[in-house]
Amino acid sequence: MKKNLNGKIAAIVAVLVICIYGIFGLPSGVTGSALLDAMSKRIHLGLDLKGGVHLILQVEVQEAVSAETDNTVGRIQQDLKAASLSYSQVYKPDPAQPQIIRVEGVAAGKTSDVRSLLESKYANVYDVTGGGAESSFTVTMKPTAMTTLQDKTVQQAIESIRDRVDTLGVSEPKIEAYGLGKYQILVELPGVDDLDRVKSIIQSTARLEIHAVIGGPFKDDQEALASVNGALPPDEMIAHGSGEVAANSDSESVWLLKGV
Repeated sequence: MKKNLNGKIAAIVAVLVICIYGIFGLPSGVTGSALLDAMSKRIHLGLDLKGGVHLILQVEVQEAVSAETDNTVGRIQQDLKAASLSYSQVYKPDPAQPQIIRVEGVAAGKTSDVRSLLESKYANVYDVTGGGAESSFTVTMKPTAMTTLQDKTVQQAIESIRDRVDTLGVSEPKIEAYGLGKYQILVELPGVDDLDRVKSIIQSTARLEIHAVIGGPFKDDQEALASVNGALPPDEMIAHGSGEVAANSDSESVWLLKGV
């Protein structure tokens, strides 16, 4: 019986050791402060016990759709010019519906060519309607493509916010899609009491600007300016970057972009 009792005591002691290790880990000492410090590193308190910042952020997904269609407007213009298909304008008629693009003023007898070009290059993402007896087309982003873009925008925002929050050194922050709202992000930062600093860090996230391409690539600024008769219009801008001209050289390509 004594042998069985010793075995039970040994098992109890082993369980206690494992529990204590789970709470304290390997403390730097046996003093009260050392044990408290070890325990605080192993046990992370949530907002309900430790307090902190609780935010729900709304992601402006329509801006992502607008930026994507702005880029598409520029690409359509370039494609029509490259195919020598004349038109009067390519634009977005309604700011409240940024997924819709209009192509107007297509030359008589060229509507079938324009339709073929639009469908061959953009049918994966856009629906193309119009043409025939009309001289205009409507290019509309498909609902599935728009939803995919919006969901991707939310995930990119979460990753960007998480990278910024890491600078605060918060233990176990919660940054995730908020299930009770549409295109919203839940941010919980236990132990953080400086709300203004948190807002400043989140709002300082770099912003990607997208401009419609009007012309290019050119080999230098002079060639780009020559394409607009030597005078840059006030609503256009020159930008430098990689491209076809620069692919096999050490220099950058030059582009004409639509200004803000």
